[in-house]
Amino acid sequence: TYEESGADIARGWPDPDPNVEEFLDTFATFVPQGSKVLDAGTGTGRVLRRLLKRGFAAVGIDYAPEMLQLARAWQGEIVEGRLHEMDLRDLQFDPDSFPAIWDNASFHHVEKAQADRTLQGYHRTLQSGGVLFLRVKEGEGEALVGEEGEQRHYAFYQTEELRALLERNGFEILEIDAKTERDVPGRQQKWVYAFARKKATRPGTGGDLGRSGDEVEQAELLNVGPDPFKQWRKLDGSIDRHARARDL
Repeated sequence: TYEESGADIARGWPDPDPNVEEFLDTFATFVPQGSKVLDAGTGTGRVLRRLLKRGFAAVGIDYAPEMLQLARAWQGEIVEGRLHEMDLRDLQFDPDSFPAIWDNASFHHVEKAQADRTLQGYHRTLQSGGVLFLRVKEGEGEALVGEEGEQRHYAFYQTEELRALLERNGFEILEIDAKTERDVPGRQQKWVYAFARKKATRPGTGGDLGRSGDEVEQAELLNVGPDPFKQWRKLDGSIDRHARARDL
């Protein structure tokens, strides 16, 4: 599991990761500096640190407390007060809380049966016109990967499958493609990535699916909206621990 092998996994990745830095560069063209960003599946907090250093008001969530402990130990004061235990399939934020969500290699740990539910939670949590970044492993179907006792669930996606999934859950595609990158330990891995925007909605609706409107102005993304932790509650641990997802 990630909690048991998280440190070993994370040590195998370059920091900063040039592949992630490229996506962060693109992310910054869609999301104004200073905007609140939710790092969904923050893991050891490496990308959370990068988002903060780039001037975003970022917070990170992860289902596994062990990973959050690593994030606090490895990233230090910069992430203090910005890490919260939460399942990305059941976000506990007010509607319209964030202008952007960053999900790097976390969503593909969610079972496909719960993919729509997860994206609907992202949609509700994003402000009108908010931006979502997703990066998942390319392939078909689902599988448990790894040695016995350290297996992780993966849901693999083709580009058009991910496009259809995002569009039916109220997102418009800004950019989507597949890319082969160096994986750990040095093998080539094909990824599918997408930048998508929540279709503009009437403020305060929480982004009802199917409710479209005019394109939001860039300035709207700077509106910090309600306190995202106003109604946050810690999960009681009853949710299936099979789909713990984080960004390593």
